[in-house]
Amino acid sequence: MSRATGAPDRQNELPALAAGAAAAARSAFLYSLYPVGVCAVIAAGHPRWALAATCVVFGVGCALRPRRRLIGVALLLAAPFVGLSALAEFAGPLVYLPPVVLNLGIAALFARTLGPGREPMISMFARAERGVLEPDLARYTRTLTMVWVAFFVGAAVLSAALAASAPPAVWGAWVAVGNQVAAGSLFVGEYLYRRSRFAHYRHASPLALAALVAARWRAEL
Repeated sequence: MSRATGAPDRQNELPALAAGAAAAARSAFLYSLYPVGVCAVIAAGHPRWALAATCVVFGVGCALRPRRRLIGVALLLAAPFVGLSALAEFAGPLVYLPPVVLNLGIAALFARTLGPGREPMISMFARAERGVLEPDLARYTRTLTMVWVAFFVGAAVLSAALAASAPPAVWGAWVAVGNQVAAGSLFVGEYLYRRSRFAHYRHASPLALAALVAARWRAEL
């Protein structure tokens, strides 16, 4: 009886997981467009026009999300005016701010769930996957939430350091590729460790877990 009841639930989860995976892929693609666009205009000799490219990329990303559509439209409308004002000297350093702000913002989202009476972010994801979170997994996922906070803070610091001391191409390579590769490596490495450390528990596949995380992330934001 339990199998018959669980099968439809599993089938109903598949569209949500597929939608979550698609949303995660779309977000990663749009985020990667930012440093590519920045490096392109820098190579063309117009570094400050990168601010307009930033408005376009993040405007499209927000416009595709119903809860952020007005922000996206505002950014797209502002892009031409930002481009015109990009001739100002102060505009140059602002090109490098979005990756720093984004990483620190995500770190803050994770960190605020570690406060008293709050459920840690990774614990929330694990509970959504398992239904019931065992005590040892609850302790582990709390620690893992701290690890992700440290990761995003470190990514922000590295982005700022490269912006200050490295060529734009090196900074762009980190933001477009390195940051994502590092996050993916932590995600997969943690999964392999967890499979070994908690081998007596059932674990969702990395793809299913990524889709679940994306779906829950969209619901939270």
